[in-house]
Amino acid sequence: MLLLAFAVVCYSGFAQSCKYFPADCPETRSDPYGSQEDSVSRLDNPVLPLEVTMENRLRTKVNDWMNRIAAKEGWEVVELSEDLASGERDAGGNVMAYAQRPPHWMVFRFQFVVNADSLAAWAAWFKEFAQRRIDNMRAGKPDNGFEAERNRQRVHYRDAALLVVEIGFNVDFAKTIEGSALAVVGPDPIWMNNKQPDPIAVDLMNRSHNCMLLLRGGWKRSAPGGGFAAAFAKDRKCDQVQNLSITFSGNGGAIRHCFTDLPVSQLDGLIGRAVDFF
Repeated sequence: MLLLAFAVVCYSGFAQSCKYFPADCPETRSDPYGSQEDSVSRLDNPVLPLEVTMENRLRTKVNDWMNRIAAKEGWEVVELSEDLASGERDAGGNVMAYAQRPPHWMVFRFQFVVNADSLAAWAAWFKEFAQRRIDNMRAGKPDNGFEAERNRQRVHYRDAALLVVEIGFNVDFAKTIEGSALAVVGPDPIWMNNKQPDPIAVDLMNRSHNCMLLLRGGWKRSAPGGGFAAAFAKDRKCDQVQNLSITFSGNGGAIRHCFTDLPVSQLDGLIGRAVDFF
């Protein structure tokens, strides 16, 4: 009975979800990213004003990059979510002084609809699938095969319809697909093939077959197949960009186009610069 109730809720909620559903919907916030309310709330963490300025300026910059790429390619883009560093305190609980603070990190996540027809087909399939599963449950038939079909189709349509780009500044670790053969750190992007995508994985990159990683700044191999660890310089200030990681996942062709469209010179120009120079 619980399974039936769950299926009914999923089906009835179809029309009420965001326009990207069944793809990911952007995080709903009462204080939009970069708004005055958002910036004030960030200071309570405690985050320094310079760090909030860094967040806001980098947000503007990466949104500009993504919007320019979307306009050039004829795609639609939305920012899904952000993760931002909390403030730093010393061992005594005092707000850590500017000169002693570690690099301030942030991660921005964007979703491009690169094939609107595939997204529409995904929505049509989901509606039909949800109704078919409800009818099956009401008839008292076993649920054999439905979960496998749902997972298979989620991966299929995501790879056809979407491109997800995750941009990290000053993060301490760049994840990779487990078991991937990785090159040494260099200027070229690192391609990874995910043989077993998980359509509900927490890490968005693990939901698709195709994934690419681009690194800038100080990085070193963490372990064979274990990603890359940041090599932070101790003499840099917290509001300077020490590294950049960009993860692309989803439609393989769209990944190539997006990488080609990226302003690589601007990426390189950010490394080692403080917020005042953005």
